[in-house]
Amino acid sequence: MNIGAGIGIGFRDPIGGPADFSYGQTEFCDDDNETYTPTAENPGGTWSISPTLVGFNTTTGAFSPFDVTGTFVITHQFGGKTSTKTIVLNDSDDIVTFTYPFSSYPQGNATVPAPTITGTGPGINTGTFSATPAGLSINASTGDIDLTQSSINSYVITYTSGSEFCSDTATFTLEVENPYVGFKFRIVVPAGFAQTLALETVNGASTAPASVINWGDGTGVQALTTTTASNSFPTGTYDVEINAFNSTTFVDNFSVTSGEALVTQIIDWGGTPWYSLDSAFENCVNLTTFGTGTFKGSTGVDLTSCFEGCTSLISLDLSNWDITGGSTMNKFAFGCSSAQIVDFPSSNTPISGKWSNAFELVGSSLTDGCDFKLDSINFTGSTAVGSNNSLENMFKQVKIKPSSKFTNWVFDTSSNAQDDFLKDFFINSIVTGTNSTLDVSGWTTCNVLVFQSMFEGINSSLGNTNLTIDVTGLNVSSGRNFREMFKSCMASNITGLSGWSAPDPTVGGVNLYRFMQSTNYLKLTSTDNLSNAFMSTELGNIDGAFRSYGSQLTSAEGYGVAPNLASMDLSVRNPPALNSLFKGSRMSSNVDFSNVAFPTILATTTGMFANVVFSNSDSEIKISGTNILKTSSLSTFASGSRVKKITLENGKIDTSLMTTFAGAFSNIYGSEDLSETVEITLPSPDANGSWNGFSFASCSNFASCFVGTFGTGSPAGPSSLFESISSCQVNNLLRVLNTTQTTPITDTDIVLNNCKYSGPQALVSNDYSTLISNGWTFGTLASEAPYFTLSSYSLPSGTTATATINAAYTGGTFTSSNTDIATVEASTGTVTTGADPGTCQIKYTLADGTCYNEVDFTTSIAMIANNFSFNFDGVNDYIEVDGDPLKISGVQQNQFTISAWINFDGAGGQFQIIGGMRNTTRPFSYGIRLNGSTATGPWKPVFILSSAADSTSNYQLYANDNITPNEWTHIACVADGTASPNTSRMKLYINGQLQTDTVNWQDGNVQPSENPLMLGAYQQGAPYSYFDGKIDEWALWNTPLTGPQILDIYNGRLGVINETVDLSKYANLGGNLVYWNRMGD
Repeated sequence: MNIGAGIGIGFRDPIGGPADFSYGQTEFCDDDNETYTPTAENPGGTWSISPTLVGFNTTTGAFSPFDVTGTFVITHQFGGKTSTKTIVLNDSDDIVTFTYPFSSYPQGNATVPAPTITGTGPGINTGTFSATPAGLSINASTGDIDLTQSSINSYVITYTSGSEFCSDTATFTLEVENPYVGFKFRIVVPAGFAQTLALETVNGASTAPASVINWGDGTGVQALTTTTASNSFPTGTYDVEINAFNSTTFVDNFSVTSGEALVTQIIDWGGTPWYSLDSAFENCVNLTTFGTGTFKGSTGVDLTSCFEGCTSLISLDLSNWDITGGSTMNKFAFGCSSAQIVDFPSSNTPISGKWSNAFELVGSSLTDGCDFKLDSINFTGSTAVGSNNSLENMFKQVKIKPSSKFTNWVFDTSSNAQDDFLKDFFINSIVTGTNSTLDVSGWTTCNVLVFQSMFEGINSSLGNTNLTIDVTGLNVSSGRNFREMFKSCMASNITGLSGWSAPDPTVGGVNLYRFMQSTNYLKLTSTDNLSNAFMSTELGNIDGAFRSYGSQLTSAEGYGVAPNLASMDLSVRNPPALNSLFKGSRMSSNVDFSNVAFPTILATTTGMFANVVFSNSDSEIKISGTNILKTSSLSTFASGSRVKKITLENGKIDTSLMTTFAGAFSNIYGSEDLSETVEITLPSPDANGSWNGFSFASCSNFASCFVGTFGTGSPAGPSSLFESISSCQVNNLLRVLNTTQTTPITDTDIVLNNCKYSGPQALVSNDYSTLISNGWTFGTLASEAPYFTLSSYSLPSGTTATATINAAYTGGTFTSSNTDIATVEASTGTVTTGADPGTCQIKYTLADGTCYNEVDFTTSIAMIANNFSFNFDGVNDYIEVDGDPLKISGVQQNQFTISAWINFDGAGGQFQIIGGMRNTTRPFSYGIRLNGSTATGPWKPVFILSSAADSTSNYQLYANDNITPNEWTHIACVADGTASPNTSRMKLYINGQLQTDTVNWQDGNVQPSENPLMLGAYQQGAPYSYFDGKIDEWALWNTPLTGPQILDIYNGRLGVINETVDLSKYANLGGNLVYWNRMGD
């Protein structure tokens, strides 16, 4: 409400008698919206006012003074008496504005700030001024301020207008500041022509300012109301000032757009919060310093390329800067190669936009480098997201003074830093001095996903300076991309690796691609190696991870221990490439794969251990993970390595899809000085004869796979004399090659010069002969005496053969593949023939369990005189056997073997050889018939069965081979008696060879025979279909014989006159021989 003096209307005596009522006051203001009701001594009566006042109540005398001025007489009549009262409604003061030109002024300035007052009312310009608190020198009548006599403070100035009754008040806040200058920088124009300085002078994003500029050339302060400004200067030095105190809309978006080389110094940043200094001093090559006073950034200030290319700038001291509102610092000081110091504020420095390449090349022209005082940088409150949230290349190619600190950084934990946050962070930087430490410890809140190339290339141009990188406390638990993190880093020591936590494999597995590749001078220790937690994770890429680790160290300097692989898991993410994993590395301990899970898919292992040097006396390359390693390439696998042993174990490596073995084990020595041999062990078959995936079935390239290797047993001398692998390994190589690629795919040559394989009698020599005949060549590979020989390799049952063990291969153990055929004494090798005829293998295995020789040993089949056979005339000759020999205790047997020799005279169409009679309706229970397509042939044997489940038909299995008349032919039929229908339950053999025709016998039960078994005919009411020819040695077993057993029976009679196999002495079969007709013998 406005309160002020009246308009000067005086009080007048009442027209009537003394008033018997009162309103409490007689002066009122026209901005008063209240209603006033009188207090009367005699309530009631009537009320009136003169002149008329709208809204006056004649019953109560109430009125409102709002928006009315003048003098009025109010009359009250009661009981014949009249009383009056005069009131005045005054015009009010109304202050609309009360301001000074600026809200702040520098103390001591000669300017006299004067107020401006607008409004209405009689006293609007006749009021008084006051200020609180004390300290402001202000004229009470005029409001003028003497800044030279005022104290620094913030004041509230009050103005009260001059009306006696209806005055108004207003306030204004004004600050007296420290003596103030605007943003000021210095230029130097060298002798010669006048030069022009051009500036971008913007407020905010694009608004023109309402500011002032003083070019410092004597032209004085000029208005600055455009987004660009320029001035031409003659030779001299000039201090350019923008945003002096009497600016109203400041320049807070600034850059030098022309004349950059003129700028030499920033004197003062001024008091304006900066919106943007994007490229402000880019390429100001003569700028040497900037003011150490307070720099204040607005929220999210853009400092992109602010000092880029300022090659003469000697200090980047930001310790007094206020960038707590966040900043973008992309290329902030890029190329400031002469900067001797970088210092950061102790307050928070949130990231609101990219900080990529912020200090790239800083200090790079200095011998000692730049001192980076960057301890405890705090990114809390960062707002940048996605690709904008990045410190990529932040210290790329900088030169770092050893006293520098990058410790105890605090990361914003509200969300994980995304994308390439630390990618290439220190890439190709230099840490000066020797025995220096790059200290990046204490990053316990680091939540970065990407560490790619963070330390790549550090000191790569210097070589070995015994640099240490301290990553103690680095939190890698959010990390998933460690690709090339230390690649080509010339540090000798990395401390803190042992404390690393498990990284995050959830997105594609952890990436260790070339993680420590070419860390030429690095020496990991047993106490500070990669932690179990870090390595026992799902890896998505490990190709070349430790390639050339320690590769430039000398034996005198010593090598570091092998990187800890712990329980590295490659079986989930299945990275396909293990190429060059340790290629060229130098290590003092073996790489331990024992707890490693290899990929379950096909991987490549090209050059995995190529050119590796081990210094430990028990050095060994051994592929022995928790699962089998499936590889498509062993090309140059360990080529050029210096290691005492290389071991590939059965069941640990699958090479069935391997396409190249080229150079796999070439040019290898057992020691770095080339004085010791290497022992290479290839997989050998297991106890069941299985190679369990070790195979050359798909391999087409064997070039130089063993060439130049100084193997066990090699003589000293030129590599042309080396024996790359032992005869044991040659034997295994020949065995697996003949098993998996007996005929070469493309490459036919495996050079095994000077090597040996086990010669005559040893079965591997048969492998060698087969391979040679199929087109393989093996250089100058030659045979040597086998591990043992026998006094005889074929003896009849019940006799013995003695073994002679090669003196070079003692201490082994003998075994027999079939003790029914022959047994062997384990230590002496004495062989005793068994009851079963046949051929088995006598094996002599050396103590290492992988080297062995085998020989074939035969227990010859017992023979019996055979002078007669039965000749059937084809008219009425037959033999009837009482009962059915397949019935035991009245139960029909469902598995059996029929064997007979026949000599057919060669006339007629169908002849029964053997038949088990079922009944008169369906005669066959089982039997053999000879069918001719015509009376003159050809003739094929037929095996016939009648199934208990089918009373209307027989199953007939036809031979593929025809019978030649007038020649002895051996026929055998087998029913295996299995319960499920299949095409192998009926088998027919002709002269020991299985016939390929099949019948799907649907029931395992043979229909019992109700009639006698007949030879030479079968019965259908009466004998029928008589056989014309000879039948001999007809036999029936109630068990299915195997193919090799049937072949033995056939082979036993070949070339023998008047003798045949004694079936009753055929061990394990004689007891099942239920019928044997010698046919006259």
